[in-house]
Formats: sequence, structure tokens, C-alpha cells
Amino acid sequence: STGKLMNATISRWKDDVITILDNVPTHITGKVDFRKAVFVGHGVGVWVAVLVALQRPDLVRGLVGIGGDPDFTEDLLWSQLPEDTK
Repeated sequence: STGKLMNATISRWKDDVITILDNVPTHITGKVDFRKAVFVGHGVGVWVAVLVALQRPDLVRGLVGIGGDPDFTEDLLWSQLPEDTK
């Protein structure tokens, strides 16, 4: 981590999770697919888990969301954004 808060985004965290799971060693033997994970998220972690599940359902065994943060994007930000950014 660079420690720079502005580099921390939900999309980046989602991509990081996918990268980690895509790189789980495949030489592990047994019947369990270690790349499939049960995601347990709280707050923003629920968003990350849901985004991973939507983009790569093949990596998700289950999902537990606890107190997911609401999305206030439209209420708080959308009207303030320039048209070319929307």
C-alpha cells in the first residue's frame, strides 16, 4: 500500500481480491477448490464482496454481509458532478 487514501477505491479493492484468488496455488490437491471463497464483509466490505460476486461468481462459495454501508452517491455527489464526469 502507498498509504495514500485517495488511491483506495472500492473498485481497486475488488480487483485486489480477484487477483489474490486468481493466484491461489493450483497445485494443492484435494476435492476442495481453494479459489472459491466465502466472503464476510462489514460496511464497505459488503460492497467489495458483492462486486466480486457480480464480476466473478466462479470465485464465490458464499457471501455474508453485515451492516453494509448505504450508497449515497446520487443523494450527495451526483448533482455536484460536472456533466462530463457523470
